[in-house]
Parts: sequence; structure tokens; C-alpha cells
Amino acid sequence: EPAGTSVSISVPSGKYLLALGSLDLTGNSIAITGASSAAIAITGTNSTIIAAKGLFRVMDVGAAATATLSKVTITGGNAGNSGYGGGVYNAGKLTVRLCAISGNKAVAGGGLANAGGTLTVIGSTVTGNHAPYYGGGGIQNGGLENLPGAVTVTDSTVNGNTSGGDGGGILNGQNGHPSSAHGAAVSVRLGCPRLRRCVSGLGRPVAGRPPTAGLKLTVAGTQLS
Repeated sequence: EPAGTSVSISVPSGKYLLALGSLDLTGNSIAITGASSAAIAITGTNSTIIAAKGLFRVMDVGAAATATLSKVTITGGNAGNSGYGGGVYNAGKLTVRLCAISGNKAVAGGGLANAGGTLTVIGSTVTGNHAPYYGGGGIQNGGLENLPGAVTVTDSTVNGNTSGGDGGGILNGQNGHPSSAHGAAVSVRLGCPRLRRCVSGLGRPVAGRPPTAGLKLTVAGTQLS
């Protein structure tokens, strides 16, 4: 479509299994609306379910895109052993409204990962997602390189997500960590020279910029468990 085009897609109830790869929204304004509030009924006859086969993430929102997901379930995504955002990876402007993000997996941001974009989650459920290595079982903000971006979660539920690193439910950044098992987090680590995933993506800190600079997380009226 030409630049500046707005597209609205209504998806009837049913399960839509992706066979060829993720849905890539690369530009323009795109609204995808399902049949019923998936946050209330994650599965059921009246739900619109968009599912991957566990071999790739479900959706990728590019930096030039403005997207809205409403009343759909995103499930079965797997971003692989080096990928972020098992359900949805966002680098643009994404609103997730009355949706369920469930049963997805990635090394970070099992359900949702925001990499330098703006992610708004409203009246939705983020549940049963997994980040086995780095963190953010449900939601991760910053992406691979801790890119400045904003995540807002309002009137939602984030529960039953797991992580092998930091932030089982939500991780804002990458480098904070508990001082001991079941302990409080200590100060953010300024450098992690052996890990390519940290800060600049090159295994060294960016001069003058702490790892979490520009990362903004707002959570209101939301249950985390």
C-alpha cells in the first residue's frame, strides 16, 4: 500500500494457524480486530485466535508501522534461541486492546517485546508465556540493545509467566538482577563485556549511556502474579 495508507482488517472467530512465517507489519496504519474479547475467553467458539506452530514469532511490527490489535488471541509463537518477542516484537507504535497474549516463548519478552517503539497494553491478559534465558517472561522493554522506548500496561492481567532471568512478568531493560535467590534486585550493571546481548549489542557499554537510559514503563490498574 502507498505510504500513509490506513487499513482495517476484521477477522471472524476461529483459529488461524500460520504456516509460512510471522505476520510482518512493516509500515502504514493497520488495525486488526477479532470477534470477541480474547482477554475474557482465551479459547472458545467466539474467539479469534492467531497461532504460530512454535517455530517463529506470531507478529513483527516494524519501526514505520502504527498497529492496533483488538479482541484477538496471540499464541504459539517462538522467536528462537536468539530472538526477542515470542508473541509480538514491536519496533513501531503498537496498541494491544482486549487481547490475550498466551503460550508464547522467546529468549526475552516471551509474550511481547518492545524494541525502541511504543507499546500500549489495555484491558488485556498476558499469561503463560516463557523467556527461558534472559528475562521478561510476559513483557520485555528495550529489545536486544536496550533501545529507548515506552511500555504502558493499563487495566490488564499479567500472570503465570516465567523467566530464566529477570522479570518473570515484566522486565524493563536487561541488566538488573537479584543479589541472591528470592532477594531484592541490586543496582543495574553498567557493563557486561562478555555478553553480546548487553547494551550496545557488541558486548560493551555505550559511552555516556547507562543500559536503561530512555526506557519507560508505566503500569496502572493491573494485576501481576
